[in-house]
Amino acid sequence: MNKPADAIVASAIELRYGQIGLLQGRLRSTDPGALLDELSGRVATAPQFFQQTALCLDLGALADPPDAAAVRQVMETVRRAGMITVGLAEGAPHIAELGKALSLPVLSGFRGAAAGRGAPAAPRPVETRTEPTVGMQHAQPVRSGQRVYARDRDLIVTAAHCLLDAGDVAFVPGYRDGEAPYGVWKVAKVFLPDGWTQGRDEDSDVAFAALEEQDGAGVEDVVGGNRFAPGTATGATAVTVTGYPNAAEAPIRCVNKPTAHTGTQQRIACPGFSGGTSGSPWVNGYGEVVGILGGHEQGGSTDDVSYSVVLGPEAAELYREAASDS
Repeated sequence: MNKPADAIVASAIELRYGQIGLLQGRLRSTDPGALLDELSGRVATAPQFFQQTALCLDLGALADPPDAAAVRQVMETVRRAGMITVGLAEGAPHIAELGKALSLPVLSGFRGAAAGRGAPAAPRPVETRTEPTVGMQHAQPVRSGQRVYARDRDLIVTAAHCLLDAGDVAFVPGYRDGEAPYGVWKVAKVFLPDGWTQGRDEDSDVAFAALEEQDGAGVEDVVGGNRFAPGTATGATAVTVTGYPNAAEAPIRCVNKPTAHTGTQQRIACPGFSGGTSGSPWVNGYGEVVGILGGHEQGGSTDDVSYSVVLGPEAAELYREAASDS
C-alpha cells in the first residue's frame, strides 16, 4: 500500500561529492619503529594538526611492493601514533587488490609515484633511531647534540654547558674522519633554561639550538629527527648513548639501562665517554630522547660513568618554547 504524501519520511542519508583536506603519507619505509618514531613526534609537536588526523597511505615510493600483512602493520603503527588510515593512494595495479584485502578504499585524488610518472625520487638520507648521527662543534673541540622535532624542522638538543658561546658553534651530523656528509649547520638561536642562566644549576644542564636553513631546508628535512620525551621514568628501558670524544674522529656508542643518581639526576655505565661527549643523546627503543649527557659534574668525572638531568617540567617548558619559536 502506498503511504500518503504527508507520511513520507526524510532520507536517512544524503550523498554528495565535496572537497575535504586529507593528509597523504608517502611511505619510504615500512619499518614500524622508524614510522612510529617520526609519526608520534609529529603528533606530539603539533597535535592540533595531526592528532586523530585521517591519513591516506601512498605506497608508490617503496622499492618493493608490500603485501597486505606489511600494510596492516603500517596501519597499526599509524594508529599507535595517533592518526587514522582511511585509504590507499591510487597507483600500480596491485594497489586495488591491497585495498580489497584491507577493506580500504583506493583514492584516485592521489597518485602514487609508480602511476606512470617515472621512477620515484631517491629518499633523503634519514637517521636511524638507534644510531643517531650526532656532532656538535664548539670551536675546535667536538660536542654532541641530537635533532628533535620542531615546527620549523631546525632544532637540536644538547647540554647547556656546551652552548656557552653560540657564536662559533655548528652542528655537523654524521661527522666522521674529517668529513661532513650532511653539511655544517650554523646555530641561529640558543634556548637555555633559567636554572642554568641564573646559577649554572646542574639540574638545568639541557639546552636547545635552532639552526640556520640550507637551500630552504631545515636540518630535520635532511637527517630526520627524534621525539623529545620529558617525563619518562628513569630506567624504563635501555638507551643508546652516542657521542664524540675529543680525541676521536668517529662517534662511539653504548647501550645500557640508566639508573637513578638522585631525584633530578640519572646515571649510566658506559665506557670510554671522555671529554667531548657532553650533549650526547640518550635515545630509548622508541626513538625518544630521554636524557642528555651532562648534569652532575657536567656529565661525570670519569670516562666510564656518565650523567644526565632527569628531563622534567623545566625541560618540557623549554622544549615547547624552542619548538614553537625556532
